[in-house]
Amino acid sequence: MKKILIIGKDSTIAQHLLLKIKYQYRALSKKDFDVTDHATIENFDFSSYDMVMNFAGHSRGTYKGPLNNTWENQLDQIMVNFASHILITKTYCQQNPSGTYLWFSSVSAKSCRPYQYVYAASKLATEYALSAFAKEYKNFNIITKTLDRVITNHLYNTYEGTRTHQECIEEYRKSPYVEINSVVDDILHETGRAI
Repeated sequence: MKKILIIGKDSTIAQHLLLKIKYQYRALSKKDFDVTDHATIENFDFSSYDMVMNFAGHSRGTYKGPLNNTWENQLDQIMVNFASHILITKTYCQQNPSGTYLWFSSVSAKSCRPYQYVYAASKLATEYALSAFAKEYKNFNIITKTLDRVITNHLYNTYEGTRTHQECIEEYRKSPYVEINSVVDDILHETGRAI
């Protein structure tokens, strides 16, 4: 049976996916697998997984703007949204050259508001790097899912608890958004095609 590793199982999208997934999987939380801990990535055994799904990502503090967000938040965005994907892809491909890596970019990568520039740049850099990687390692499959606005805890975490969950949901609803079940169904479709 095909086996999937799910990183970032506490994300809202991953939680919805886990309710529907029919494959054998192992799901890891940030506590189990911190994507900013590069030694953990380098020492992890990815070899038995046909697919790795990485749901880790954040834009904590971006609402403060580029000058007022903390450098810790900005550096962590780069580590989570860029560096972790590079290191996971490298390590996973070394151990399973025909594996499939699924990760999430954002429409803001190519059309961001000024306050989102660190988040967007890290996503865009990942798109660029993994696209180049895929050209070099043709047996290794990289699936990039570019998300538009989806009602999750992402916005709540961005605001660092300064807004309630309900206020964040209301903000999501002010502009077009994608239903989470649509995203999950798309992930399952891609998974079925890939493995």
